Amino acid sequence: IEAHLKGFADNTGFKLQYANPDEENKILLSKIKNEMLVFEGVAKSKIAQYILQTEKIDDQFEYKYFWVDNTQTIIEGRKGELKNAKIIGSLTNEIYEEAPKSDDPSDSTYLKNMKSFIKKYPGNITSAYHIAVYKRTWKKSLTQELYELLEKDNQNSIYGKEIQNFLEKNIEFEIGSYFADINLPDTSGVYKKLSEYKGNYILLDFWGSWCGPCVRENVQLVELYKTYYTRGFRVYAVGAEISKKQWKNGIKKGNLPWANVSDISGGKGEVFDVYGIFEYPSNFLINPEGKIIGKNLRGELLKETLEIIFNH
Repeated sequence: IEAHLKGFADNTGFKLQYANPDEENKILLSKIKNEMLVFEGVAKSKIAQYILQTEKIDDQFEYKYFWVDNTQTIIEGRKGELKNAKIIGSLTNEIYEEAPKSDDPSDSTYLKNMKSFIKKYPGNITSAYHIAVYKRTWKKSLTQELYELLEKDNQNSIYGKEIQNFLEKNIEFEIGSYFADINLPDTSGVYKKLSEYKGNYILLDFWGSWCGPCVRENVQLVELYKTYYTRGFRVYAVGAEISKKQWKNGIKKGNLPWANVSDISGGKGEVFDVYGIFEYPSNFLINPEGKIIGKNLRGELLKETLEIIFNH
């Protein structure tokens, strides 16, 4: 892989690695010389998505996601615009760029165009990739429909298997459904079950220490927890984390006193498929009998709901 990058000073460090953490996580390093980078190595997969990024994560940090297949790949870009770099030589990346784009993956026009794209390229891995990315947003029935459009080999690709796992594990919880148990380790590595707290009102909270809205929401949640703890209110918080250190620091900084657990999968673990989590924060309010009585209660709505439960 060659990269011709204008505007970067000599010896600016870059790294190249698989974009999917489930792939081999080998990192290649290279430094700019005469506005050029070269990466050489043997890829584990014939076709895969990579990320090229500056080695230092600072205010000059830049990155580019792109697909590589079994051809020579050339990247042409410039400082300050690496995300818009041109990829030459990769047919897979050309197909990926052809896919419809939208800020709203639930938009009807986008979904119609995406279905046409998958029908056109049922054997291309980027079709499976798009379904895997949006499977929780699109829910089970639509995901199943789109998955069935894929060729068999694509269904068995790394992204196809992600989709399979979702379809097998996901439960579409409604108000009145009983919760599915969770058993994950806390910051000390001790496994804690959600069911340990049954008999109380439990807020099952999916959050991330990296998520600004989650951190802001926790400020009020700490106060509500203190107010209603002695009356039977508990919080079981599942962190969508990739760094145990960052997660622990976030808990410490926020003074979060409840049960904090995580599989350190970045939100890709089984529990996130079971509950269909695609945005953060997300939560479920569970009554003492184990039934879900509220979903995505935040801010004033959560405060008012708890006031009704405990003060009436």
